[in-house]
Amino acid sequence: MKLLRPSKIDMEEVGGSILPEPIMPCIVQSGSLSPLQELRTAPNQSRCQQGCQICLAHQQSLLPQLKDTLIFDANNSTILVKWNQSSDCCSWAGISCEVGRVTGLDLSHEPITGGINDNSCLWNLIYLKTLDLPFIPSRANLSYLNLSSSFSGQIPKEISLLKKLRILDLSDSSNLRISNLRMLVQNLTELEELYLDYVYISAPGYEWGQALSSSLPNLRVLIMAHCGLGSPIHRSLAKLQHLSVIVLSYNKLSSPVPTLRIPNISDNGLLEGSLPEFPTNSDLQFLDIRFTNFSGPLPKSIATLTQLVHLDSSHNQFVGPISSAHLESLLNLVSINLSNNAFNGNILSSLFTLPLLEGIDLSNNQFSSQILEFPNAPSSMLESIDLSSNKLQSPISIFNQLHGKIPILSPYVYYVDLSSNSFTSSVPSEIGKNHRNTFYFSLSNNSLTGIIPDSICEAINLQLLDPSNNKLTGIIPTCMLAKSVTIEVNRHNNKLSGPILDLFPVGCGLRTLDLSGNFLTKSNPKSLANCRQLEDLDLGNNQMLDTFPIFLKNISSLRVLSLRSHKFYGQVTCTDSIGDWPMIEIVDIASNNFSGELPGKCLTKWHTMMTVGGRIDSSPLPGLIGTEHDYQVAAAIINKGVETKMIPSSFGNIRQIESLDLSRNHLNCTIPASLSNLNFLGFLNLSYNQLHGRIPTGNQIQIFSTDRFQGNQGLCGLPVTLNCPGDAAAPDISPETPKANRSISGNNDIEWNLISAEIGFIVGFGTVIGPLVFRKRWWKRYFDRVEDIAFSILPQKFLRNGCHGRWEQEEESVLVAKDQLRWMSGGD
Repeated sequence: MKLLRPSKIDMEEVGGSILPEPIMPCIVQSGSLSPLQELRTAPNQSRCQQGCQICLAHQQSLLPQLKDTLIFDANNSTILVKWNQSSDCCSWAGISCEVGRVTGLDLSHEPITGGINDNSCLWNLIYLKTLDLPFIPSRANLSYLNLSSSFSGQIPKEISLLKKLRILDLSDSSNLRISNLRMLVQNLTELEELYLDYVYISAPGYEWGQALSSSLPNLRVLIMAHCGLGSPIHRSLAKLQHLSVIVLSYNKLSSPVPTLRIPNISDNGLLEGSLPEFPTNSDLQFLDIRFTNFSGPLPKSIATLTQLVHLDSSHNQFVGPISSAHLESLLNLVSINLSNNAFNGNILSSLFTLPLLEGIDLSNNQFSSQILEFPNAPSSMLESIDLSSNKLQSPISIFNQLHGKIPILSPYVYYVDLSSNSFTSSVPSEIGKNHRNTFYFSLSNNSLTGIIPDSICEAINLQLLDPSNNKLTGIIPTCMLAKSVTIEVNRHNNKLSGPILDLFPVGCGLRTLDLSGNFLTKSNPKSLANCRQLEDLDLGNNQMLDTFPIFLKNISSLRVLSLRSHKFYGQVTCTDSIGDWPMIEIVDIASNNFSGELPGKCLTKWHTMMTVGGRIDSSPLPGLIGTEHDYQVAAAIINKGVETKMIPSSFGNIRQIESLDLSRNHLNCTIPASLSNLNFLGFLNLSYNQLHGRIPTGNQIQIFSTDRFQGNQGLCGLPVTLNCPGDAAAPDISPETPKANRSISGNNDIEWNLISAEIGFIVGFGTVIGPLVFRKRWWKRYFDRVEDIAFSILPQKFLRNGCHGRWEQEEESVLVAKDQLRWMSGGD
């Protein structure tokens, strides 16, 4: 039985040990030797010929111990009997070495009848890459065999003689092949679990399906992912009545799926059609069909899978509602993922009553409903809920339509994002007590009122709190300022008032503090200087009365400082240390009462602010697995100290601009014609404003899709479908109406772009050709150079192409070409 690079071999006997004789213990030296020490302690110190291996000391000692534990017939042995400590072990028969380490052991023809067990010295030969052993008849009672990971070649046929095997694991061996699956399993009638993932089988569906169904009647677990299996999935697999887990992901499967007890057939994009009905009284525990191509409704027979633990049907084309009949009976369900489909209707409250459920992902569907409450929330095991990106209910909203009160969730939930919905009411007073394990909590973009309750401080693991864009009032809970969390309370539509209390502790861990757009008063808290990890500080649009916060000079991590629209006064002072803010990118002190001169020494040291094409590069918060929370800076349009709600025509002068996104603002104006001159513009989004009038025509602006202009009911002209007044009466644009071609937009503007292009071509062409026409010396020098280039290139070309037989003909052609060039250049 030949194996290559076995990682481990686990064996379990039925009925106790089959070896009555005592097994000598394998003595292994404690500690480890360096390669130099190993070489120095090698027993053979004589000078070796080229290619000779010197066996390392611990390798030399292991092999005799292995020999002593093996049971074999010494009279018929040709290898083991010759192992002698007096010689170097790398020279022994059946042994292969690399750098003094035993990497190969071939005892395939030795008369071994026993002595290999879990404690055998064989497994201490950790450098083995190849192992070839004879089949040992006494191992016929073996019930568990694990040869997983990192060996290659063909599966030993002797495995098929182990008729008592219940578990066989050959998985994770990417170089292992099974040429005949039927031969391997034909005698393993008691096998219950078979793990062959990453073993190359490459057999059509009828072949591997029938081989398994005809030989393994007791099979419960079948794992054959990444095996190169072909279609179809044979119906004979349905005969395996005890099958509870089947994983066939990442194969080449296609065609409809037969009725199986439990499939994991994920990542087989060629599978299609509707999901078949499930049998009653099934033991199915895992159903994983993600990233396939199933469509239609979810079969109601899924309710019969009462043992189901994991359900993942994400990234398919399922449609229709999810009824209570689908899920209420699945009391063992731990996780459900129906994301990225087209399910619609209501989100069932009964789904949240499943007692063992820990994770729900219904994102990217078309669900629409009101969640009044989460039943049995205090006793729920839920840890993760994702209801994002469901059905649009209005032409503007891109978010959910969940509304009502903020629900009390499971105490095990660690990530809560209820942002961009229509929740009203106040934040529940006990919210913190029910979110002790939550580290991300967002209520932004809702219509919440009232205060942020003090109980939020009982959320001891909270790292990010975002109740921005609501109508919250009151003061900031003092306990939050003393915690090492990231607080974000954005400026839009909150009404927090009073001072920011001076309670930031030494060692404060704040990274982002955004309290903009509220009614905060008095001065900056000086203890804010204790937050040495602070990166983004936005206190803009409040009512503070203070001087420039020079006390922040030692916060070297600061990237954003916004003090816009306050009552700050005095000089913008600058010390040597504040001039060294190495990370600062944005300083916004507009709309205040500062006076005096700007400190030039600061401006020249803020090098990050000078980076061409630089951007604020936010990092994910520690502990937020798979999530990032970016700090976004909104740039207001200021014209002579007045904040405007229009698109300035001067944008058209930024000729190198490649991306312009002004979406979802309150811009109430026409689109300036100068935007049509932006030739490098690759991205434009003006959607969801109050823009009106004709969309200007130009080189780039008409190539953008209509969704870049949607949400502006007053816009007309291409690319939107609404015609502008007078467009319907405009003459058809055709070759017979040349005047219409000159006035597509219904006016008589001169096409300056076309004229400028023509003038540019004429000027460029004349600049190059003019001197050649009117200056004979330049003309002759130019064509002499062309002559040299042509003469050097043409012969090489024909030599490269192997046209040696036509060389004389081509040479004559080159000479003719040279004569023509001389004539053109005025030569003799």
